[in-house]
Amino acid sequence: LGEVFQTELTAQQALQAARLNFIVHKSPNIHRLPDGTDITSTESFFTYRDDTMGILGTKLGAQYTPLQNIDAFNFVDDILTQGNAIIESAGALNDGKRVFITLKMSDAIMAKRGDTINQYIVIANSHDGSLAITALVTNVRVVCNNTLTAAMQGAKDTIKVRHTVSHRDRLQQALRILGVSQDLQEANKDSYSLMSATHISKEDMLNYF
Repeated sequence: LGEVFQTELTAQQALQAARLNFIVHKSPNIHRLPDGTDITSTESFFTYRDDTMGILGTKLGAQYTPLQNIDAFNFVDDILTQGNAIIESAGALNDGKRVFITLKMSDAIMAKRGDTINQYIVIANSHDGSLAITALVTNVRVVCNNTLTAAMQGAKDTIKVRHTVSHRDRLQQALRILGVSQDLQEANKDSYSLMSATHISKEDMLNYF
């Protein structure tokens, strides 16, 4: 499960608080033959985390390079400095096979009086090769595997984030994500306003459900 934060944190502070500051290593798989001979593979590799020694991925190729959590989320602070979001939650799923950070946007959508809908930016990565680092905008507050799955399945747009150490490139990626989030937020506002203004009869509601 993820950790939900009550105070504003930097990306590094959130990773530490959510125990995501582990290092991922890659090693070759070893094939044991019936006669007891061990053959070290040059094509098949596995990943593991250094704090628990837990196995993360088992069928990785020679070209796969682990992307450390601190590097995967190195542009989060660039989003935070724009003043439009704060870190809401972060966590590891399936013992660290997947990791995520959720940012809560500062501008919530007011569908109608007393009905507030928060918008989030979710950034997720995997250490088993199942997911490239991905950013998406959603109204689902991600704190566990089920909510991450729901957010990814319901996302209208996802962004594959390129790994970079350049501050300029990181800032451009942050601004791109914010631009997509703001566009979707405006579209969602229009949709929620239309829904709140639409009246249906009790009969129509029963037929719908």
